[in-house]
Amino acid sequence: MVKRGEYRPPNGGGSSDGVFSIFDDPSIAWPKRAHWWHYVEENETFALWVLNTAAGSPTTAIEQARVLARFLDRMGWSLDELTELALKDKLNLERRLEVFARTLESQGYKRESINNYLSL
Repeated sequence: MVKRGEYRPPNGGGSSDGVFSIFDDPSIAWPKRAHWWHYVEENETFALWVLNTAAGSPTTAIEQARVLARFLDRMGWSLDELTELALKDKLNLERRLEVFARTLESQGYKRESINNYLSL
């Protein structure tokens, strides 16, 4: 029987000694019902990034994961697509980020909100 708050990867994936078992730690209240949690479940790289950020501050990790997921959703990208673009074509990525920032600015977003997206 699954305990309340216990994480089980989809389709039986993962193992008891894998990355995903770390999310079973009861000392951190992971937001497993958050709209962005599927990124953690579907992408081990994203899960590791969250865990590494959480080593400093779980609260910061959760906030940054939320912002990164929102950015990926807005751009229509997967984390792997963002990573590939960053590794192979930094100039194109920078231009897309500039357009993204100017688009948000034209929609009335404040500079601090835009910086949240770009500071990750």
